[in-house]
Amino acid sequence: MADAALPLVPRPDHVPPERMVDFDFWNVPGSQEDIQLALRQFQQSAPDIFWSPHNCGHWTVMRSDDIDAMHHDYERFSYHCYSIPKKPESTPREIPLECDPPRHTALRKPLTAALLPAVVNKFEPRIRELAAGLIEGFVARGQCEFVGEFAQVMPICIFLDLVDLPREDREFLLPITEKVVRGRTAEMRLEGEHDLADYIGKVVRER
Repeated sequence: MADAALPLVPRPDHVPPERMVDFDFWNVPGSQEDIQLALRQFQQSAPDIFWSPHNCGHWTVMRSDDIDAMHHDYERFSYHCYSIPKKPESTPREIPLECDPPRHTALRKPLTAALLPAVVNKFEPRIRELAAGLIEGFVARGQCEFVGEFAQVMPICIFLDLVDLPREDREFLLPITEKVVRGRTAEMRLEGEHDLADYIGKVVRER
């Protein structure tokens, strides 16, 4: 849903009128039924690159070649903040996502080592056991609410295993991640990010 509290931004002088498109990232028509189809339909009629007056004003790039070029040009297209609308500077950074090289490269090294195939393959028995256990929880009913009972639970449990945190923490973390990803307003999403930073910060200090 759109951030109702955010007014439309007037078109800046450097933006050509033909490059301004009425596009609200958080309220794409048809997204409640099928977000992927809604975005695909919009993409087919939109310019390759355009500016939107919604969510504090921002540019949008629609084609993979342009996106790839931007990903490799961090000096002009920084990763420092990629959210819409832009987060306040006081908001904790999402590391390593919101970092440019060389810091991003340094922070990725331990992650790369921890996610090598030989390391990840050791988790296969636990992941199989987890999947079977979740299915056992609803198989007798002959049906389930797939997202809430399986698709949301399994990946966060795998993540908690990878970073050696109790699976029970998912009960606390799932509502937070829901606010971060699907919060109806920028305030809700920022609140979720602060809650997540508090949780992670405590773990980091203890270790």
